Amino acid sequence: MKSTAVLFSCLIAFVAMPVWADPGSVQVGLKGGMNFATLDRDVDDGPSETIDNRTGFGGGAELSITASPAFSFEIDFLYLQKGAKIQTKYRNGNQIDEPATVFDSDYQLDYATVAPMLRFTSRRSGLSPYVQLGGEVGYLVSANEHAESYREGESVTFKSDNDVKEQFAETDFALALGLGFE
Repeated sequence: MKSTAVLFSCLIAFVAMPVWADPGSVQVGLKGGMNFATLDRDVDDGPSETIDNRTGFGGGAELSITASPAFSFEIDFLYLQKGAKIQTKYRNGNQIDEPATVFDSDYQLDYATVAPMLRFTSRRSGLSPYVQLGGEVGYLVSANEHAESYREGESVTFKSDNDVKEQFAETDFALALGLGFE
């Protein structure tokens, strides 16, 4: 409930800002790029586990309201792909010489996000760098796991695709940092 109130307040503030802005200082644009995401989880002293990041697409629209030549407010409405690849190895006790049973899981999480940002620009003629700082509130649209299991050194013996949305929080909060040139 608290996250919904914060999100709603941010939306009202950014939608109302064009009323206070000077004419011509409000811009709408498209945004796209790569998203590098990973999962973090606690594992007991049981199996060994390796977690790799998932590289996904991110894209959507942005609303920018210029407050001064060097400072502006932005709100991004984005679709982001997040997730991770996890490999877990189980051994029978301390039998190091026996092949382990391996489980490979590829978690693919898709989010619809709202990201209010502050943008600081170095205004120069030609190419100007900028920095963006802000936050992000995401709503989980879908969560899928593609899993395979096998014994080390053997071919895949089991494959499955599962909807795992109930295993993840419905909302995701993040800090955002962006660098770029215009």
